[in-house]
Amino acid sequence: MAGGPLTWACVEDGFYVASRGTVLLGYIDRIETARYQVCDADAHSLGFFAALEPAMRLLESVSSGGPALVERPEGAEQEDGDEH
Repeated sequence: MAGGPLTWACVEDGFYVASRGTVLLGYIDRIETARYQVCDADAHSLGFFAALEPAMRLLESVSSGGPALVERPEGAEQEDGDEH
């Protein structure tokens, strides 16, 4: 894919940023212990997860042109009425 491999950076405790080259792909924010919110580069929420690894996989899939959420993995949550 253009721009090189996807890179993760932990920019502060509980906040992870995904980029490819100089392009921001999205981020993951730990909003509570064992609760992670995944957002795209435009800060649109893509879902909530109980663990970091599935949250990362979702953002990696979306950034590669995959579906935003085919199925919610165990421990994943989706909030209704998200206005972002």
